[in-house]
Amino acid sequence: VGKSCVLLRYSDDSFTTSFITTIGIDFKVKTIDVDGKRIKLQIWDTAGQERFRTITTAYYRGAMGILLVYDVTDDHSFQNIRNWMTQIKQNASSNVNKILIANKCDVDKSERMVTTKQGQDLADEFGIKFFETSAKNNLNIDEAFRSIAIDVQKRLLETEQDRLDTANGSKFRVDEQQEQTKEEQEEAETWDDWVEDEDNEDAITCVFCPHVCAGVEPLHAHLDSEHAFSLTQRLAQWHLDMYGTIQLINYLRQKTLDGVAVDAITAELASAGPEAFRQEQFLKPVLMNDPLLYCLEADSDDDSDDDSELKPAATATQKSTAQPAPVTEDVVARLQRENDELKQQLLKYSGLVRNFVVGDESEPAVVPAADNDTYYFDSYSHVGIHREMISDQVRTDGYRNAIINNPELFKGKVVLDVGCGTGILSMFAAQAGAAKVIGVDCSEMGDVARDIVRDNGFGDIITIVKGKVEDIQLPVDKVDVIVSEWMGYCLLYESMLDTVLFARDKWMAPGGHLFPDKCSMHLQGVTDSTKRVGFWDDVYGFNMKAIKSKISIRDAFVEVVDPKDVLTSRALLKSIDIDTVTYDELDFHSDFVLDVEKAGIMFGFVSSFDIGFEHDCAKPEYFTTGVEGKPTHWQQVFFHVEKPFAVEAGQRVEGTWWVRRNAENPRFLDVEIQWKLGHETELSKQSFRIH
Repeated sequence: VGKSCVLLRYSDDSFTTSFITTIGIDFKVKTIDVDGKRIKLQIWDTAGQERFRTITTAYYRGAMGILLVYDVTDDHSFQNIRNWMTQIKQNASSNVNKILIANKCDVDKSERMVTTKQGQDLADEFGIKFFETSAKNNLNIDEAFRSIAIDVQKRLLETEQDRLDTANGSKFRVDEQQEQTKEEQEEAETWDDWVEDEDNEDAITCVFCPHVCAGVEPLHAHLDSEHAFSLTQRLAQWHLDMYGTIQLINYLRQKTLDGVAVDAITAELASAGPEAFRQEQFLKPVLMNDPLLYCLEADSDDDSDDDSELKPAATATQKSTAQPAPVTEDVVARLQRENDELKQQLLKYSGLVRNFVVGDESEPAVVPAADNDTYYFDSYSHVGIHREMISDQVRTDGYRNAIINNPELFKGKVVLDVGCGTGILSMFAAQAGAAKVIGVDCSEMGDVARDIVRDNGFGDIITIVKGKVEDIQLPVDKVDVIVSEWMGYCLLYESMLDTVLFARDKWMAPGGHLFPDKCSMHLQGVTDSTKRVGFWDDVYGFNMKAIKSKISIRDAFVEVVDPKDVLTSRALLKSIDIDTVTYDELDFHSDFVLDVEKAGIMFGFVSSFDIGFEHDCAKPEYFTTGVEGKPTHWQQVFFHVEKPFAVEAGQRVEGTWWVRRNAENPRFLDVEIQWKLGHETELSKQSFRIH
């Protein structure tokens, strides 16, 4: 889409094509002049990917203005604007200012997928301003940002005047005793709150003693003279990013709070280095609303005006002498693991966007729990995903055959369809003779399913309940059968099986049946005829190896693997009896042995799964997502190892597989594979993620 490019052009007047995808949230600071007053803007760059939506929506609440950006060469990004508007409506203030930006407007007409008229029409529909921009050629960038800043100014000034008018009696409330709502209190920020007071530096408490310094530079001087501790030296020495800086500050404050002497703290840092504070606990602020946590980062990103606010010594030193630390796969992985908690903590102490701190400043702000559901259910509100699933003959025929060919398990029964989507499994159950079917879906497709059921004559049998299974009340106490198509990539991705187990334990009658009731996870060793990474070594005779650095092999590849690439046997990792399995048993590890069946270079491992409908079925039904089977919409998951290795027929690859729900978003999966070839004693180990 180019949001980061747009922001970089505005904040630093520069352009690059070498961006790494935004990890959750980033921010820039820029000071501008509005009506003769210096206004300091803090601009948050939120990640556009679905997997970060739980992070980014937390930032909508206190935002004064929101810029929605799409790429004119990418129709999907344009269609996503409606989804983002829905998120804003659900999470942001009702009167937040918004503008729509169409980026890359200078591309050739043949590359355009979204016309100017389409963009303007969408903006008109939402009643917001529309700008076409080019970050590359700096077209309309300043105009767009300045426009929304002025709109925010106008709204805040009008709001302030309304409050003054009310206080002076020129406006009257219907209920004089009515109190401000929390949202109104949060909107009580005035335009003057945004104006920089050049004579008022942030008061920063020393990390080692109660002394209060009038800004960052006095703090550095105090640390050097009174405690023989150079904060700037450590920031430069360790090339600390925003995350590391915050952890270091909180580490120093916590150690001091625990009564540890400065000499002992210094000694620990000298011995352990950044590992001393690279811990999750130090992402949490020790001093509530600690200005040091954002002053250091904001200052390094500030514009270079001569009268800019704060300039810690580390900034100039790093820019002139230090080389930036390389962005490795481990760094990106760590940022993704830490990002959610860190960014929610930033809501508490970011001084510019003051609305993020609510209520009495003496009390900590309440950070909302991560929302790992909204983006998930929204992704199933679109027609495309349902067409893809229904068109998967292996999947749909498998369920239809299992239900229709075993009518004795459905006739006269009450059936629960968990995650019913379009209602197709509910209708199969009705065809099989069910007396009552209850379909539950939390996406917008639940509304459509009601129409589908009615249009097909099942309105008196099938009831669609819209909502989250864990939150709803069913019109019955117990059900006889639970059907659900819950499987995700690598079987367990999206963790919908957790919901099925919840429904099983709460509603399934004794002797009831689950469809499906059996599943198993498998692993194979494969080569790489598609050259997922090696493709870039020679492209039409050109060396494009530079692109390889942009490919993260820590991210598993979800794709159909060519059966000819299989080098080993298919090992069983785990068999799951859905009738009895527990929630905790779905995080597991398993030893495996792969017998090499043909020689080749083993580039990695492929996981797949099998599904079975067995319990009391007169005609059991099975299907596979394995490489040798007919391709399905689940495809397979390919785990690319860092160092491919040669194998010969007759050898064995032995190892251990771990899979667990991601700690921050349990719908994601973290995978670790350890392995060795034949007689080797040293194990190779690699971590992967399915996000």
